[in-house]
Amino acid sequence: MTQTARRSTSGVKANENAHLYSALPENREGAAVVSALQDLGDVARQAEDRAVIELGMNPGDVLATRYLLQAERDGQQLTPTDLATLLGVTTAAASKLVDRLVSAGRAERLPDPADKRARIVAPTAAARADIHATYALIHEPLVRVVNGLTASEASAVTRFLKTLSSALAVSPTAP
Repeated sequence: MTQTARRSTSGVKANENAHLYSALPENREGAAVVSALQDLGDVARQAEDRAVIELGMNPGDVLATRYLLQAERDGQQLTPTDLATLLGVTTAAASKLVDRLVSAGRAERLPDPADKRARIVAPTAAARADIHATYALIHEPLVRVVNGLTASEASAVTRFLKTLSSALAVSPTAP
């Protein structure tokens, strides 16, 4: 790549919103919302990438560990088959994933209280501590910002995000 080509890419990210969408927002305020959402998405992906790197795990293993922790908080127990379903992988892939988590000291296989022949997968104290410390870097700023909103602002943001989530969930795929 030439020096000229490198310089010409500096505005690509800044101007992405102007070319990414088939229809542009009707006003400057709408364009600012789209830009802010784009920035939030970028920063959120970077924060998630940093968390995965900090944990020294691959993204699938981090997600599986988070599912194990959530199930534990909800008073549920997960089997390797449950993890396969949650992750959208085969049971063989989930079994290998559980092997990695157990080897890394982040999960343990325990007898299923309902069926002594079956096994459940449980997070370890080390997994709890690592995930909590790493994701606190994401969650604490989120809670701090949310706590700074007025009730009216929080309601408006919630309404907007739910409406956008619903619209994206039913959005047709491109041809």
